[in-house]
Amino acid sequence: MRGSWLLVGLLSCSVPESGISGPVVANDGGRRDTGDCTPSDEECNNEDDDCDGNIDEFVVRSCGEMMGACGAGTETCTAGIFGECVDATGPTEEVCDGIDNDCDGSVDEVCSCEPGNTMACGSDVGACMMGTQTCNADGEWDPCIGATGPVDEVCDGIDNNCNGMTDEGVLRSFFPDDDDDDYGDPAGPRTEACTAPDGFVENNEDCNDDNSSINPEASEDCDEVDQDCDGMTDEGTLTTFYADMDGDGFGGAPVMACEQVDGTVTNDDDCNDECYTCNPDVDEEFCGDSNDNDCDGMIDEGSCRCDFVSGTGGTYVACDFNRNWSQARDICVRWNGALGFPETTAENNALYIGLRALEQQDYWLGGTDNDGASDEGTWESQEELVFTICDDNGRNCRCTTQCSWASGEPNDNGREDCMEMLSTAALWNDIECSESQAFVCEFPSP
Repeated sequence: MRGSWLLVGLLSCSVPESGISGPVVANDGGRRDTGDCTPSDEECNNEDDDCDGNIDEFVVRSCGEMMGACGAGTETCTAGIFGECVDATGPTEEVCDGIDNDCDGSVDEVCSCEPGNTMACGSDVGACMMGTQTCNADGEWDPCIGATGPVDEVCDGIDNNCNGMTDEGVLRSFFPDDDDDDYGDPAGPRTEACTAPDGFVENNEDCNDDNSSINPEASEDCDEVDQDCDGMTDEGTLTTFYADMDGDGFGGAPVMACEQVDGTVTNDDDCNDECYTCNPDVDEEFCGDSNDNDCDGMIDEGSCRCDFVSGTGGTYVACDFNRNWSQARDICVRWNGALGFPETTAENNALYIGLRALEQQDYWLGGTDNDGASDEGTWESQEELVFTICDDNGRNCRCTTQCSWASGEPNDNGREDCMEMLSTAALWNDIECSESQAFVCEFPSP
């Protein structure tokens, strides 16, 4: 019975002096998209298995026989299909010439022989070893004895399948790991070997091979760096803050950040982040501004007790419910404002005219000389602007900046330490802070 060994596999490459089996293959310099491609050894399947942008490149296999007079050829893969066997030498009819012409492992087996004669048989290519044939009493050659034949190729630096190539089709790809974090650089030079050389690993999943704290197993920090190599930055670590566009201490649109930045707050309670006088702390509606000031979902509901003062640029709000000076001040502060204080004569006159248009009455303003015993006689606004200084008895006063006191005021008559706008003229008067009356709040310019 005639037999043959069919030896197939990928072309192998020479073993460099470093002991690495196979060549160093230059990478194309691109970064692997872990979401689209996971590299593996290239196969004949019309796909880019090694994720280098090429399909079925350098995929060949041997064909034909490597026995006796026969010689193996090669088949090259194109678009997932192996082509014609090229350069193979096939078997021919056995003749008596001392050669295994029909490549069955026996030499001149069709020829008569002298009983007892012996001759070599088999193959000595790669790991294969020659055997011996003996001429029997009938003058015919017995089967080949003692030969070692081919086996499946394994990655060990030996031609196991005796086809003249070493480790074809079984080499593995390794990638440089310069930062020693067990993850390889996809942009680094790839090498083919049976086992990982020093400084190389089998994966190419690192996204920064210069930093061992950056790899797919790393924990993400909030620092605008992708530590875990998933293509995203700071995911799972950001804190939600809220933009405070109008500066009233209440937020609107969410802002994701590692740390709180200027212009943000930790609440999202604002109902209108473009309106400084619209937030949950404003418990009154300001009539005429078309805004929901108290954030209850309604505009100017009920009977409005506060109105924007016309002619003042939208910075003053007059409230006609009565409070003492300290209560009025605290209300304005809670609304992110202050008791009103006109700093120029023109502003003072405009405020008075606007107040007269609402209702003729006295209004608290934001001036006092009662911020402490040492301040007696020193009049200042809530913004600590000193505008009037008096002697120790609260009299004989002089203005240090624009002031609009009525004649003979301030006179500190009976501990009159707080300032009001008179209803009869654009003038100021000092009265006792415990009096209860309407008041004017001032807010930043819109």
